Amino acid sequence: MLFGWVSTEEHSIAWCTIGLKNVIQYDILKCIKQKKCRLFFNTVHKLIADEDYGTLRTMASSKLVDSIEATGKEYRSAGLVWRTEIDTDKPIDAQLRYFTTWDRRTIENYDEDKVGSSVPTGPYPTGQWLVFWIQFKAGQQTVVTREEDGSVVARIVDDRPSLWTFACGPLPPDLPVRQLDTPLWLLKFN
Repeated sequence: MLFGWVSTEEHSIAWCTIGLKNVIQYDILKCIKQKKCRLFFNTVHKLIADEDYGTLRTMASSKLVDSIEATGKEYRSAGLVWRTEIDTDKPIDAQLRYFTTWDRRTIENYDEDKVGSSVPTGPYPTGQWLVFWIQFKAGQQTVVTREEDGSVVARIVDDRPSLWTFACGPLPPDLPVRQLDTPLWLLKFN
């Protein structure tokens, strides 16, 4: 069963079919079932609210963190505080929507430092990164308050699903892939 595709060499399709199927079984679905993705979702929102961009940078791409930090600074320059919150009374649902692989150059567009310099070698496409999208359904809010007294200026409640893009890699060159020893990190969300 083909879960994703890679449009490189002919054997990469088989690599993706066999290798990534095992990755999905052992890593991503395990993450969702063990509620680790929900914890990650909550943690990211808390770090944004706390303006802890240093810790957030260890979990997310520099491109995303730079954007979030710039938004926070822009609000601060106007005497406001911007943050995101999760409605703890509503359950968080996480579902795997899609996955594929991206090459090193595509990943570098998000964060050159996390890519590093080591690329595994072997008979299968090297330097590929597993990229997957998880859809979260949760009660999310954006809250803007006055910096001086904390009074709420705006509260936007958004119950729409949000799609988060994660990456890990580079994938090992040997088959079958039973487990990834590289951490997941957030590329973007919308």
